[in-house]
Amino acid sequence: MLDRRPPMTLPENSSILLDLNEEEWCRFLGEIAHKMKNQIGGIHGFCSLLEKDLEDHDTDRRLAVKAQEGILQLNSLLTLFMKIFHRVEPQPGTVDLAALLKETLHRFARREAGERAPVLIAPERPLKARLDPEWLREWTWQALIFTSGVSQKTETLRLEELDGGRFQIGLEFVLARDVHPVNRAERISELLLNAEPFELRLSLAIAARYSRLLGGRLEYGAPAQTRRILTLHLNQGR
Repeated sequence: MLDRRPPMTLPENSSILLDLNEEEWCRFLGEIAHKMKNQIGGIHGFCSLLEKDLEDHDTDRRLAVKAQEGILQLNSLLTLFMKIFHRVEPQPGTVDLAALLKETLHRFARREAGERAPVLIAPERPLKARLDPEWLREWTWQALIFTSGVSQKTETLRLEELDGGRFQIGLEFVLARDVHPVNRAERISELLLNAEPFELRLSLAIAARYSRLLGGRLEYGAPAQTRRILTLHLNQGR
């Protein structure tokens, strides 16, 4: 059946928004999200007071608890959203890449409460680069969240050194059978539009942002029918 809805058009005078550069867009959207978080904090405080004033058996108390649960979920969503836009200043240093990845994997395994973390495959000798360690931790963390959310299993986190002082970090995983839009995706843009739940899209967007901050490039590949690799290419001098 044909889609007879009218085409989407931009609001009148919206061209001024299109004139914003990337830094201005980040500041604009970040301020919106920050103001929303402030309002959410006020609502959460009100619901907490309301809950204390109501008796345990009161039906309205259960509703207040439910409202707080929804508020906390919305706050978590906004916190993720803000990571895409909030301003960050680089704090570069010489980083042992394998050690940083190993530490992040251990932290992720604790978060997953017993779920097996991917196996780290890295050169035996230390592989060092000058970059911001927190940015690489954030990339690794968000990439792990995304791949674990769309896969049966994230199998390996592979660190490789290429020629010319270049590195690549790849997460190889096996797709879950019930994530059909992701199964068909061939580009990162398709993953951003189709992955569910929505929080996974935000994690991927954060990973993409930190790829750029690190001066790298994010790539998505399909070496086999159900196998995928999410790779960060870094052009960093040692």
